[in-house]
Amino acid sequence: MMLDFAVQNYGPFKDCAQLSMLAMPSKEHPEYRVEGYMDDGVLTSAVIVAPNAAGKTQFFEAMQTLVTLTSRSFDPGYEYPWYNPFRLSSKTASAPAEFRIRFMEDGVIYDYDLAFAKDRIVSECLYHSPNGRRARIFERTVADESQDFKGANSAMVGFTNPNTTYLYVAAHFNDPVCEKVWNLIQSVHIIGTRGVPPVSEINRFLKERITKDPQFVSQVVRIMDYADFRISDLIIHGTFYTFPHETVMVRHDHPEADVDQDKLLFPLDHESTGTLQMLHLAAHLADVLRNGGVFVMDGLDTFLHWDVAVWMIKQFREFMNPNHAQLVVNTHNPLFLDIEELLRRDQIYFINKSFKTGASEIYGLVAFRGVRKDTNVQAAYSMGRYEAQPSVINLGVIM
Repeated sequence: MMLDFAVQNYGPFKDCAQLSMLAMPSKEHPEYRVEGYMDDGVLTSAVIVAPNAAGKTQFFEAMQTLVTLTSRSFDPGYEYPWYNPFRLSSKTASAPAEFRIRFMEDGVIYDYDLAFAKDRIVSECLYHSPNGRRARIFERTVADESQDFKGANSAMVGFTNPNTTYLYVAAHFNDPVCEKVWNLIQSVHIIGTRGVPPVSEINRFLKERITKDPQFVSQVVRIMDYADFRISDLIIHGTFYTFPHETVMVRHDHPEADVDQDKLLFPLDHESTGTLQMLHLAAHLADVLRNGGVFVMDGLDTFLHWDVAVWMIKQFREFMNPNHAQLVVNTHNPLFLDIEELLRRDQIYFINKSFKTGASEIYGLVAFRGVRKDTNVQAAYSMGRYEAQPSVINLGVIM
């Protein structure tokens, strides 16, 4: 399970911004806490509430950048399009962006740090804590264009370009610890940061999953059915020999439709934006709930009805979630600040941007004193108690 993720000097996050999934010692909503991890357990979900332009999407883009940077090898001289430092300070505008992520698996904590500039890795290290004692797996630093490695395999170092992570190289040379951490990072699914993907991308993703996993279709159809989308099947139309003309067809469940059954099959590009978003979401959701991992969704309420969004959060309750999958979402909607019926206090985070500096920070509801389990957090938020809300001037635009 993911314990926490932190970012510094990326987008609007000038200083370190950290999302923690560590549970506080509380008996409220125990269904969202998994025991046996750390002192008080680890949360299965967290919700970030923020106004427009505060940085909630870029926080998730930072997570995506970490996944992408560790996903493959890059040619020497390649410049990362994801290098996005805080540009409103001369001290940070050309400085490295920094990430840190921690997981716990089989009682062992894995701690991975990465810093990168526009065309190279600046530093990288991995530690783990078997038997409760922190030990270095490798450490990489760069000084005067030369790389220095400690604890790394010299043969693997030889295959590590200046702009490729050693974690990726070592994982693909079957280093057991690096391979485990690489798989944990790659099991973080981030969707929605740039809206609904193109139909071609959704088609490719669905075809790949349908081909590899016979149970995938039934799981996605079940999710779509529970969410009331009236979809009864996904079918690949065409054969391998007609590729790339293969396409996923969606069968709609309308028993009183006065047409032949084949008329109930629709190509993806005939579906609404909401249906495409939900299909894409359902495919990742099925994957994470079956195999474990972290499902990160930008704009929970952008395309989903409130009832569907709440339904999705509840899929990550501990008793319905045997593989301890985790969910992290962001939203504008203060209705998610319901700590009586929906969430624990330690599951709620805010992102707020400073008007003076343009820098954003992330902080938890538990940082505020006097918030009890019976506090009306929605009312307090609307009154400005926790900030992280727009300051709207209620005047006419033209007159």
